[in-house]
Amino acid sequence: MGSENCEPNEKPVHRVTLSDFYLGKYAVTVAEFRAFVDDSGYKTEAEKEDGSYVYENNNWNKKAGIHWRNNNKGEAAHDDHPVIHVSWNDAKAYCDWLSQKSGRVYRLPTEAEWEWAARGGLKNMEYPWGAEPVDVGVVKANTWQGNFPYKDVAKDGYQFTTAPVKQFQANGFGLYDIAGNVWE
Repeated sequence: MGSENCEPNEKPVHRVTLSDFYLGKYAVTVAEFRAFVDDSGYKTEAEKEDGSYVYENNNWNKKAGIHWRNNNKGEAAHDDHPVIHVSWNDAKAYCDWLSQKSGRVYRLPTEAEWEWAARGGLKNMEYPWGAEPVDVGVVKANTWQGNFPYKDVAKDGYQFTTAPVKQFQANGFGLYDIAGNVWE
C-alpha cells in the first residue's frame, strides 16, 4: 500500500494484511440514498450547514442549498448517478441504516480496503488503473483525460459531471468506477 512517487502522506510503500471483506459493485446511487432519507428523515451535513461545492466558471465554489439532491453543477441529480455532496458522517449514517434495515452489517471500507479494491487485482502499480497518471487508452468515468487541471477532453462523455453507475467497464474484481466517477 502507498507510493514513493506521490503525495508525502502516501510514503513509504508498506505491506498491509487484510481480512476478507465485501464491497458494493458500484457507488451508492441517488435513488438508493433517497430511500434512506425518505425512510429515516436524515438530514445531511450539507443540508444542515452551508451547502457544498459546485463547478462553475472553471472553479469549485461553495454554495448554500447544494446537497445530495444536486449534481456537481448544482442541477438536479439523476437517480442512476452516484450520490455526491455527502460527508463521511452521512455515508456512515447510510451504512448504519442499511445494516438496521437488512439485519446484515454494512460499513465503510478502510483506506487499505479501498485501495486494494480500486486496484482490482493489479499489483505494484502506481495508480488503480495501472502505471500511468492518466488512464491512457481506456475510457473510464470521470478520470481526467487531458492536461490536468486545465483541459479535460472528456472522452467519457461526462465532462465536469458524474456518469450513471455501471456505465463503464468493471475492474478485475468486478467493481465499477471505484477510482473514478466520484473523485475518491
